[in-house]
Amino acid sequence: MMFSKGVFSDNKERKFMVFVCTGNTCRSPMAEGIANYLFQKEGLAGRWYALSAGTAVYGRYPAASCAIEVMREFGVDISAHRTKSVRELPLFDDAVFVGMTGAHVQAVIAEGVCHKSNAIRLFDLYLKCGGSKESASSMFLCDNGDVPDPVGSSYKIYLDTAMTIRKLLLPVIETIRQSHGNLPLSTFV
Repeated sequence: MMFSKGVFSDNKERKFMVFVCTGNTCRSPMAEGIANYLFQKEGLAGRWYALSAGTAVYGRYPAASCAIEVMREFGVDISAHRTKSVRELPLFDDAVFVGMTGAHVQAVIAEGVCHKSNAIRLFDLYLKCGGSKESASSMFLCDNGDVPDPVGSSYKIYLDTAMTIRKLLLPVIETIRQSHGNLPLSTFV
């Protein structure tokens, strides 16, 4: 999906979750695909839509081949994905920006893409939606909770990364489902 003003202004009922990583070739497109799959599965696709962008994107490139292959295992096709920079995003107030790392969250705030109250790291969102540090201890995460960048790594590392993203998203999707399609503002406090 290409970013355009019409995407956000034509449907006031639809909410957007924008996943952010560095190059928009690995983590964030996988998160976008997984989130859209889960939104569809839980009957939230009419209310929520996931997008992705990167903080250091220079050109239009496809997702990493391992990311595409791993997503096929999940039943998700990201082969049409092309990289986008956070600087290409239209300014809008109602999207939730979800960074793979704390640095990604800081970057979208510093770029003026969103207000700090609309940006959160995926691991922190997971915790705020009822995920536990104990459960996360078995996930493929950095010690500080950041989702590591699999770029240039093996297929297994991409698979571990995707499985971790999915596990981190499950309580988020459940919170939205239980809140009748909303992600309560208290989640970010």
